[in-house]
Amino acid sequence: ARAFRHPVIVRFAHEMNGNWYPWAAGANRDRARQYVEVWRSLRALFDREGAGTVEWVWRPNVEYDGSAPMQDLYPGGDAVDWVALDGYNCGNAPGRTWQSFSQVFGPSLATLGSIAPNKPVMIAETGCATAGGNKAAWIRSALFAEIPLDFPEVRAVVWFNANKEQR
Repeated sequence: ARAFRHPVIVRFAHEMNGNWYPWAAGANRDRARQYVEVWRSLRALFDREGAGTVEWVWRPNVEYDGSAPMQDLYPGGDAVDWVALDGYNCGNAPGRTWQSFSQVFGPSLATLGSIAPNKPVMIAETGCATAGGNKAAWIRSALFAEIPLDFPEVRAVVWFNANKEQR
């Protein structure tokens, strides 16, 4: 990374507030403290090695019933360059209901704002189901109304365009 001399964005151990990855706070009896220690150690290693073009993106999943508290997993402003969220409108999938962008992200963006009020914000992974509503209208509303009017702190959006939940 030091030799590359161009910006590099690293998203280390994302969605750590869930339980579906081995590094997550809810998996393998990992604790939030351990996650924070590993993040800070890795960031310090990159800094010691002179990898100054690396920008570190801390990106939990949007909050849900049973998720680990984001504030317990935040490595601190000195170790994070961007804060980000992953979240989806899953449409009318079993156990789900159609949600607007604001319903998916609003509460968690408020939490991020209280944890890291001066960091740039990214929606690092999002998508919208086709069943249960109008996907095109959802995208238009998110990009042209909700984000610019209600969430101006969001400076980047990454669309996840894969139908990975097929059976």
